[in-house]
Amino acid sequence: MFKTKSWVQETVDMDYNEIDPLEYENRHLRSPREYYTHHHWLPIFESAVEKYCKDGVILDLGCGFGSSTKIVRKFNENTIGIDIAYRWLSYAKEKNPKLELILGDCKSIPLKTGSVDAIISWGLFEFVDRRVTIKEISRVLKDKGTCIILVPNRYSACRLPQKLYSKIRGKNYGKNEPSKSEMILLFKEAELEIIEFWMNDGLIMLPNAIDKTIGLNTYQMIEKIAKKLGGNPFSNIMLLVGRKVSKRD
Repeated sequence: MFKTKSWVQETVDMDYNEIDPLEYENRHLRSPREYYTHHHWLPIFESAVEKYCKDGVILDLGCGFGSSTKIVRKFNENTIGIDIAYRWLSYAKEKNPKLELILGDCKSIPLKTGSVDAIISWGLFEFVDRRVTIKEISRVLKDKGTCIILVPNRYSACRLPQKLYSKIRGKNYGKNEPSKSEMILLFKEAELEIIEFWMNDGLIMLPNAIDKTIGLNTYQMIEKIAKKLGGNPFSNIMLLVGRKVSKRD
């Protein structure tokens, strides 16, 4: 069903495979909090994809069940999806047989050096070795190729209460989000010039009862204030667009 290499089979992380793809795909329907996040970032992401992914070969790194891959294919069908979870790839292939998918690891992308024109990644960097992954992204990108990365913010106003609660209860939080400064440094180390940066949602953590009643209006109000101030350092997510520095310049 998928293009694969035998060594990849041994690296599949069962935690990913145990997540129900259908339930994860429909998570934006669970609450105003999830709905707001989805509908705030989706048009920004689509705009970046339309701008930078129209031509050449596109890689969706950590494609999961293929939702982001489908978005890219609206603008460029020459798109490859890579993920380490076989169950998610199976789900994606079943729903969209035309998708070109590879079972692989972001720490060792099974593509040739300088073979890709643009890379997108949404919801990967909080789970992986970021330094290794960003270097792999730079390796497979062509000179002046672009990458579009969406990643949660370590200092998100929505996530901080969850982290504090986990620490108090002695539980493992399970994610390791980067900060803005870390992402900027990683891009620089990998010779990726940041050409666009977005950090402007208004999500905060509200109790579920309040989220259901006034959550959406609250997040939208904070977003408007953040835009007037030029951004929100406590945004739940950040989006970075990088361009690989050409060694011939």
